[in-house]
Amino acid sequence: MKCFQFVCPSHQSWVQEHPREAFQKVQEMTDYAEQLIQCGEYQSVISYLGTALETTEIIFDSRLESPQLTTKMTAITIMLANSYSAIGQTENASIFLRKIQQKLQRAVNCADGYATKVAFYKHCEKALVEANSSLFEANAFQPNIPISQLH
Repeated sequence: MKCFQFVCPSHQSWVQEHPREAFQKVQEMTDYAEQLIQCGEYQSVISYLGTALETTEIIFDSRLESPQLTTKMTAITIMLANSYSAIGQTENASIFLRKIQQKLQRAVNCADGYATKVAFYKHCEKALVEANSSLFEANAFQPNIPISQLH
């Protein structure tokens, strides 16, 4: 599996020490990323969404999960996957969807006995599975013909 790293070690430490402020930065990055997506600047948006995703992962992995954080992490993952897909990098899109799906599956296993938490994690996990399926369905109908050959 490919290894991606958008967040440097010093940023990782800052996120761990300041999770609330980091989550606020995630909000700002995703707001800006949404503007870039609306302009069709998918290549540019990847670094913002990648940083936002890794930041939410650091907070989540610190056991500071909340419905708001988990929802944001899921939404960012789907936006990032769609951005990768838009530039023809479906494999990278799928990698991120599977990675966060696996993270949520581990959270489900750890939350055994907490029915509400388990149901919520499964709901987010299902959204990622559906996004991954949609990604491949959409790409199955696109021919591998370079744009320059289309008339």
